[in-house]
Amino acid sequence: MHPITAHPMVYPPPGTRDMHPLPAHVDHQRNRRSVDSPSGRPPTAAGPAMPKGNRMEVQFARKWYTPAEVAEMLGFGLSKTKLLIAMREIRSVKVGAHRRILPEWVDEYVESVTARESA
Repeated sequence: MHPITAHPMVYPPPGTRDMHPLPAHVDHQRNRRSVDSPSGRPPTAAGPAMPKGNRMEVQFARKWYTPAEVAEMLGFGLSKTKLLIAMREIRSVKVGAHRRILPEWVDEYVESVTARESA
């Protein structure tokens, strides 16, 4: 019995869940066939496939990092990094509900720590 509705809970027998055909009224993705495609597969959103030799790889430089990424960069745990942010030892900016750290600010923190240690 279902704990809230008091109706009996009915499940398919184990191992038979995918064996039942879909009802005729269900328009499921795997039941669709593309009329235009000779393979019968639906067209992809990326458009026609490009030959492997013509692929262009574009890499963008990161504009800012998340606290988790900064923690990984510095070899700290996430809690330690968040503590450093809360204590304003690592500068950050709030974007919506998220904290972001510029790469320059990570460098500033590393320089300030090394300057303190060498002094």
